[in-house]
Amino acid sequence: MCIAFQVLSFDGDEVFNADITLFENATTANNYMDMCCVDALFKLQTGCMKVVFLNSFVQDLLVCSHFLCFKWLKLCLLCFDAVGWAAGRESGL
Repeated sequence: MCIAFQVLSFDGDEVFNADITLFENATTANNYMDMCCVDALFKLQTGCMKVVFLNSFVQDLLVCSHFLCFKWLKLCLLCFDAVGWAAGRESGL
């Protein structure tokens, strides 16, 4: 038996509403340096969004991030060893 979850769902009819307003010649001449004058206005309104994260998904992300951090640390240690070896070789030790 397979149970499918909706990871992202919306309540209501409206997913999102975008409104773009352009003002012609709003920032020309003396208004160019005025920060109160804009030539475009963008409004975005979203509906009610529900995001569901499954525990196993979050655990997998944590394991993956731990693995990447461990590999990064190992790479840094190898680089430090290589720098130390090169410095010792250069000084004749």
